[in-house]
Amino acid sequence: MGKFQDLGITLVDIDVSEDKPAGTRTSGRTVVKPKDRKERGRSELKHRKRPAKEKKDLLSAVRERSDLEFGAVTDPVKMYLKEMGMVTLLSREGEIEIAKKIEVGERDVLRAMLDCPIALNTIFLYGKKMERRAMRPKHVLRDVDEGDGVVDEVSKQEKFLESLEMIKQIHEANQDRRDQIYGMRKSLKKYQTLTQEIHDGTERIFEELKRWRFESNVMDTIERSIRNTIVWFNTVDKLLESCAKTFNVMKDTMIKQSSDPEKFVEWATARTDLTEEKAWCFTRTFRRS
Repeated sequence: MGKFQDLGITLVDIDVSEDKPAGTRTSGRTVVKPKDRKERGRSELKHRKRPAKEKKDLLSAVRERSDLEFGAVTDPVKMYLKEMGMVTLLSREGEIEIAKKIEVGERDVLRAMLDCPIALNTIFLYGKKMERRAMRPKHVLRDVDEGDGVVDEVSKQEKFLESLEMIKQIHEANQDRRDQIYGMRKSLKKYQTLTQEIHDGTERIFEELKRWRFESNVMDTIERSIRNTIVWFNTVDKLLESCAKTFNVMKDTMIKQSSDPEKFVEWATARTDLTEEKAWCFTRTFRRS
């Protein structure tokens, strides 16, 4: 009884025997009559809201505890550390696999660079610096460690310089073949033979150089030299085209005429109003290019 009174509910006994028809059974059940429906509705609503509030407090406590453990979401450093902690570290096998892939990639880059003779010229410059002791081997080769003694460092330098001497001979032979195929028709059998010999010589150079792993600064210097040379050739090509327009001829025609400086001066002065002095300036420009 006390609990119902606390809720504002009064229990009333109702006799329904008078309202029931004859032959029906009566019951002594009690009927709940609310004292005030509005008050009861407010009470029930209050009890319904209580679990949601408790749930909100619980989530807030969990969030605060998470912020203390992992850092607030707005802190980028703590978020970075949290994300790093979720990444598994590499195993020994994984590190070996990545190292092999890096080495294969470096060899592919070196092989591609060797198709350009400028790459070897840059490597030869490093060899000359090592020979004059202007640069230590550890600044060029990765196989030379800081902990190696003087004897080991000198020994590796001598072996590397010996490799360069053999590479120079192959490179000079390739350069002679390149001079031979210049201006030669590609359909000729001799052109195909010389091209194959150049390819075989480059492969021999690559097999000799891949025993040595170059430092990243050496590879960057080779790449920079190749890029600068490409820019230089493009600039010279535009200059030659501009000169050819002066004589109102094609660039190749002008280059053929410039093979003999004296004949070129006569040819240039006859086609244009250039003086002999300016024509000779053109020939010096062609020689430099």
